[in-house]
Amino acid sequence: MNKIYYFILFCFTALCFTACNDDDPEFSGIEGKDHFISDFALTVDGITYQATIAGDMITVEIPYNVSLEGATVEYALCEGASINPNPSNIQDWENEWKFVVTSKMQESKVYSYTYRYTDIEQSGSVVLATQAEVDNFAQTGINKIDGNLTIGTVDGEEITNLEGLANLKQISNTLILNPSYKGADLSGLDNLERIGSFKLGSTTSTSKNTTLKTVNFPSLLDIIGDFVINCSTVEKISIPKVGTIGEDMYVASDALLDLDANAVEYVGSSLIVRGSVIQKESAATEAIVFSALKQIGNELAIQYFPQLQGIYLPALERITGTASFSDMSSIGSIAMTELYSVGGLTIKNCKEISTIELPGLTSCGEFSVDANKVNKFNISALRDALGDMTLSNLLIEELDLSQTNFNGNTLTLQCNQLNKIVGPETFNGSLLLLPKNYRLTEFTLEGISNIQGAFKCENYFYVKSFIMPFVNVAGDVTIALNTGSVDTGVEIEFPTLQEIGGTLTLEKNANANKIEFPSLKRVLGSCSIKTQSLKNDIEFSNLESIGVDGTEIDVAFSLDGTNISCPKLKTIHGNFNVITSASMFGMTADNLSYSTIESIYGDLSITCPYSDFGPNGIESIDFSGLKTAKSISISGQEDVNDFSSFKYLFENNVFTKESQWTVGECGYNPTYQDMKEGRYKPAE
Repeated sequence: MNKIYYFILFCFTALCFTACNDDDPEFSGIEGKDHFISDFALTVDGITYQATIAGDMITVEIPYNVSLEGATVEYALCEGASINPNPSNIQDWENEWKFVVTSKMQESKVYSYTYRYTDIEQSGSVVLATQAEVDNFAQTGINKIDGNLTIGTVDGEEITNLEGLANLKQISNTLILNPSYKGADLSGLDNLERIGSFKLGSTTSTSKNTTLKTVNFPSLLDIIGDFVINCSTVEKISIPKVGTIGEDMYVASDALLDLDANAVEYVGSSLIVRGSVIQKESAATEAIVFSALKQIGNELAIQYFPQLQGIYLPALERITGTASFSDMSSIGSIAMTELYSVGGLTIKNCKEISTIELPGLTSCGEFSVDANKVNKFNISALRDALGDMTLSNLLIEELDLSQTNFNGNTLTLQCNQLNKIVGPETFNGSLLLLPKNYRLTEFTLEGISNIQGAFKCENYFYVKSFIMPFVNVAGDVTIALNTGSVDTGVEIEFPTLQEIGGTLTLEKNANANKIEFPSLKRVLGSCSIKTQSLKNDIEFSNLESIGVDGTEIDVAFSLDGTNISCPKLKTIHGNFNVITSASMFGMTADNLSYSTIESIYGDLSITCPYSDFGPNGIESIDFSGLKTAKSISISGQEDVNDFSSFKYLFENNVFTKESQWTVGECGYNPTYQDMKEGRYKPAE
């Protein structure tokens, strides 16, 4: 029994000796090896702040409004241990210290002392309307505001110094700077790390602050909401550590010289940077760089910088909304080499821009570029055009869009030197070729067999050969190459085109030597063709029908000097209007012959607008194959005396009403009754 008692007493004593032991479970106190600080605290103004001892770190936490000047220390060591330097001899506890604790056995451990401030939070918004209120804020020790902070008023007492806000680290809602703040910068907010939003002015109104030149938040890490600066005097903006802006970043200043936001990777909504709307030279920014920016959640707009040389967004990958760059008279390049998706892109009023680099762009909404010095234009990766694309005045000579799906949208090309276009086999959209300067002498279009929208070409005054490779065009076809000022004798050919799904319009092709559609069989829409100043007939050697059942279309042939040949045309599903000598004294053809036409499901009209000036129409009319029409009206054909080609309509009672037949101002003007009684030409 006694043995058990002494054993228990021994174990209890051993446990007592481990009180100063560290994480090492080894029993060492008896051997004099302990070298630990077991307790540490600082006392200021009668308040004790207990330290946290973790490993070799001693940390004292104090409120922001507490100074450690005059602090006294209390500490405890393991029995027999010593410490150097002696904490009791230290008066400056606002510095970091290292202490060496040595055991009886001369084993040592080094401790590091530091302190940190604990947060003092203000619940609710704070308004600092006067300089005194700003200065007194420092005494509160508050470093977090759970609400808004408003500095100044619209027109109240001036505030010139923000040093009273030096402890401020976080504002959960909005920091608002009103015009009564008259400082040149924001010194005093240097320690601010997080804010909900910052507003100097708004996106719709300019701040009336007249003194602020620098907005600098050197410690700011995150902006949860908006970052808005709309102030005409601000020259420099610096947020060098901000990685995320949760909502809008809006910057507008007539005087902007420098913008440092190179850590920003994400803008949740729109990024707008505007200089001087009236192009003041004070907006002297030469470059805008967002070196880390990867994504914009809505719109990107950079505008109104008369001296801006370049825009560089080397990491930008995605813009959910539209991007616009405009009214920058000196800019030479726009480079977004990593951008793969944008909701739309507009570049305009940038008269010096020569380079647009978008090599990674695969998806784009509406795309519009109007710039007359661009000679380097890279959109080679574009796969999906999700809106209309318009390229105007670019100096590029070739454009390869063979991998692009236009998704039913329109490509409009108004480029003065563009002479070669390579497209996909099926162009899923409309293609409009509309150069503004008509000096181009050669033009080639390759790769496209089918156009699922419209095709339009205008103003190729100097082109000598215009040969298009299409098999089918689902929409309208319009060809108007030359108004007549240049005689190139252009040859217009669509050698493989079989069907047009919309309207065919041929006009303003003066001096053309040839216009041929040898394979065209059907035009499903209306048709308007003018032969003014052509050197030869327009040839539709295999055209069989115009229009489709159930539609009401209009076919207009305007003949001046030459004719329109349709030797296989049988059916017109609508009205057929033939104008002879559409210009004064221009008609030289002597025969209007469409003997293969069997059905006109609307009205047939043959007129001459200049019949008052003498014989100026045609000599004969041949519609001998016509079996049906709603009505026929013929006028102004003073040399026409024979209407026997229409006899089938009367002999077979197709025409049963006088209103179906009208003839006037011709060499012979038979009435309906004349035609019914077989008087198709004058009695001999």
